[in-house]
Amino acid sequence: MMLDLTSGWKTQTIMVNDKKISSTELRNALWCYRKKCAEGVSADYCKQSHRFSDAGRNPFDCLQINIDINEWTTAGYISSETGDWIFDKEELQKIEDEAIDKYKYCPLFKEEKVRKVLKKLPTKINPKTNKNWAYIASNRHLWVYRKGEWRTLWGDVNFPGFTAMIGIKKLRPKELELANSLKPLHGIKVEISATKKSQPEKLKRVVLLLPRYMGIITPQR
Repeated sequence: MMLDLTSGWKTQTIMVNDKKISSTELRNALWCYRKKCAEGVSADYCKQSHRFSDAGRNPFDCLQINIDINEWTTAGYISSETGDWIFDKEELQKIEDEAIDKYKYCPLFKEEKVRKVLKKLPTKINPKTNKNWAYIASNRHLWVYRKGEWRTLWGDVNFPGFTAMIGIKKLRPKELELANSLKPLHGIKVEISATKKSQPEKLKRVVLLLPRYMGIITPQR
């Protein structure tokens, strides 16, 4: 490849569409394309990415663009009043421009595809009303709203508030199934009876407290 042969030459000049660019810029855009050609694979090579396996394919049709449109902790913020995740359009535009600028010299790169995917993003997303989404807490736990309650997928009901959330995530199929199967905890009363001969006579009952549960243990001789 001419780019390799002239590497290190002081007289090396690279022009693309009448614009002078550095060899580094061209290498960043072409190394993946060269790998695809060397392996002799189809155009589907560009559409793959383990990061987007739930969607079946990379939505940008570019293996190198690593923007996860199903999880956001940047390019937006959570309103402490409404709980809305509000996208920062200026930051999204910056992310879009940087991705396009880096890979635009690849012969298979589709600039319009990248712009179209990011343009489809809504202005805001609220996991309370959009059941496909969850909040991401600072400890990375996912919070969903089901049957009038905030819950984690592991059953925690002590919602720390919007200010403790750092982002949002679109639930994967298994996560969504688990979220939809959660049972309401409010108002459930569990009564437990136990027999223990050594129990002191004066102890008539013990109240067991769990999150949103109340159990009454009645010792019997």
